[in-house]
Amino acid sequence: HTSFVVVVDAAKEEEEEEDTAPSSILRRLGWEHVVDFETKEGFTLDLAQPDTKRCLLLHGPERYVHVSRVELRRQQQQHQQDRKQNRKRGGIIVGLDDTNNGSFFGDKFVPNGDTRLTERLLEDAGWQVATVAWFEWQRRTTDQDRSDLLAQKISTF
Repeated sequence: HTSFVVVVDAAKEEEEEEDTAPSSILRRLGWEHVVDFETKEGFTLDLAQPDTKRCLLLHGPERYVHVSRVELRRQQQQHQQDRKQNRKRGGIIVGLDDTNNGSFFGDKFVPNGDTRLTERLLEDAGWQVATVAWFEWQRRTTDQDRSDLLAQKISTF
């Protein structure tokens, strides 16, 4: 299980020293949680409230693929076609998230298939899932900015 390969793992190590890791910030916000909680389905959740089945997943770069705008448009069109066909068969398809802010020279980072499937399986198991992508965390350089980000994420529960 990996999370924020550089940023969060380093932040976890510095947590006691600087008290700026996501877990510490969430505790200051009053969001009590368990770190690295293992679900009965076998998933390890970065930050979880097992009693209420809420979790915050910290995703590093390995959880995303870099997609050009042209390729993103093609994937979205293909996704729409797949959805229509899948609905006819009564199946389930995991969707593309076009709301991410991971722009890179006009391109985007989108969650990879494993990430989307994991989140879908957690939701199907009754978990409420919020995510923080490494690029969202890195953009915020002050404790207050990071606190605001995490407060916004947990407000979705």
